[in-house]
Amino acid sequence: MDTVRNLQSFAPWINDDIYLCIRKFLEHLQFAQKKMNLTGSLNMDDIFEHLLESLAFFPLMKIYSYQSSLSLFDIGSGGGFPAIPLALSQPDWEIVMSDSIRKKTTFLDWVKQSFQMKQVEVYHGRVEQFFHDYPHRKFDIVTARGVGKTTYLVDLASHLLKPMGFLVLWKSVSEVENEIGKGEFVKKNHYTMTSGKELVSLQWISEVA
Repeated sequence: MDTVRNLQSFAPWINDDIYLCIRKFLEHLQFAQKKMNLTGSLNMDDIFEHLLESLAFFPLMKIYSYQSSLSLFDIGSGGGFPAIPLALSQPDWEIVMSDSIRKKTTFLDWVKQSFQMKQVEVYHGRVEQFFHDYPHRKFDIVTARGVGKTTYLVDLASHLLKPMGFLVLWKSVSEVENEIGKGEFVKKNHYTMTSGKELVSLQWISEVA
């Protein structure tokens, strides 16, 4: 099971206070999971794997992970991965969690209130509706874990990202390249976990529409 040291291997600044908040979130999630399907598993070991995969964002993004001010939009937040562990680890980041399923955004709102995460916003609805309603809101990073094809996510991100922003996907390099090719409009980086699972970041070289 997890320890502070396990989490610090991904984000060295995680201290006892952050660790306790993350543990409390996992317990909230396990409790809520008994009443509604948020992650697909009640097993704490499986939930902990979701946590580690979320925190793998930090070694992938490296220098950006240490910035005190950053804006992030999470597509299909579901049970809160990766958005809530990222928000608890970096409390000054502006994070929007989105989902089109009401029970999931209700849970996300409950967690937001429980941890008094004033920098976090929960959006209920489709991402297309968000950038239609807020066309001028742009983000440094867009994340998407376990949702949608790469081509679809790239299209969504093109409406949400600032110039030179990043789309972070919990997919393998080969999967991403098979779906969108090796186009010149992005620069790719990737990180491989000890489990063999990969994350890929795509950076826009020029401004997107």
